[in-house]
Amino acid sequence: MLYKELAELYKRLEKTTLKTLKTKFVADFLKKVEDEELLEIVPYLILGKVFPDWDERELGVGEKLLIRAVAMATGINAEWIENSVKDTGDLGESVALALQKRKQKSFFGQPLTIKRVYKTLVKVAETTGEGSQDRKLRYLANLFMDAEPIEGKYLARTILGTMRTGVGEGILRDAIAEAFKVKPELVERAYMLTSDFGFVAKVAKLEGDEGLSKVTIQIGKPIKPMLAQMAASVREALIEMGGEAEFEVKYDGARVQVHKDGDKVIIYSRRLENVTKSIPEVVERVRRSIKPKKAIVEGELVAVGEEGRPRPFQYVLRRFRRKYNIQEMIEKIPLELNLFDVLYIDGENLIDTPFIERRR
Repeated sequence: MLYKELAELYKRLEKTTLKTLKTKFVADFLKKVEDEELLEIVPYLILGKVFPDWDERELGVGEKLLIRAVAMATGINAEWIENSVKDTGDLGESVALALQKRKQKSFFGQPLTIKRVYKTLVKVAETTGEGSQDRKLRYLANLFMDAEPIEGKYLARTILGTMRTGVGEGILRDAIAEAFKVKPELVERAYMLTSDFGFVAKVAKLEGDEGLSKVTIQIGKPIKPMLAQMAASVREALIEMGGEAEFEVKYDGARVQVHKDGDKVIIYSRRLENVTKSIPEVVERVRRSIKPKKAIVEGELVAVGEEGRPRPFQYVLRRFRRKYNIQEMIEKIPLELNLFDVLYIDGENLIDTPFIERRR
């Protein structure tokens, strides 16, 4: 399937503010995707992403590297592209202009396909170590060399995470339901359990409502968290909960979801980001303390200071964001994990089990 078809979808989505039309456009596009592998890729590209939020891979490409790649592909001076961005306010638009003015084009170029774009961006994300920036530059330049202006515009936006089509999770959910004639609530449930629109779209197409109803928790794919709701008073909260509720102490920490499969442990933030590598001491405690071989639990990660007193939330964020000198941060900002819920144990899905029983 040609990438230009996806670029044309982006263009149509940009031109309307109506959610019903956006849903229809996306649904019509999904219907045309016959390749099963492609169907797992396309939903994220429609959202302007390459990977789901919980996938720890990142492209690691900023504006300057992208401009260098476009300059290499087109023969247009990088300074011209930078000045164009000042005028347009959008690197995507400036890339399209550079491709229109290009001074060189490969005689052996091939039309871009969605698979080629995706696989190249995966290579970019997985390229690390010495010389990685130069290799990323070549991978991107090869794509832009074969791109038409409309393709370059949206490819640049995808790489930088600035798609601006107004398509979010709700529209994508409804579009999957419309495209494959399945119930929106089943799409919502399957997505809540797996946080994977690619997987959900594939099941919806191949297995319909029956397949979606059988979707269950998968270790390594975070469950969408149920977020707290505001209430005017304790009385109002109890009425809302049918007169019975469990009260928890709320520290100024960060909610996390812990997945354990044998010795493998993955920890996700509330935003479903994989923060495992930044908190190795917590990972080790989970390995020692959680006895079942397979489990998914939720809790709150709290930074502790002198005499074990909780520190503000920002300290936990500093730990999450640290990629280097992690041992130094372990000593500066110790963390404590307080668990409050269990969602899965050794093959048993506890999502629909009453909370009071999960806490026993």
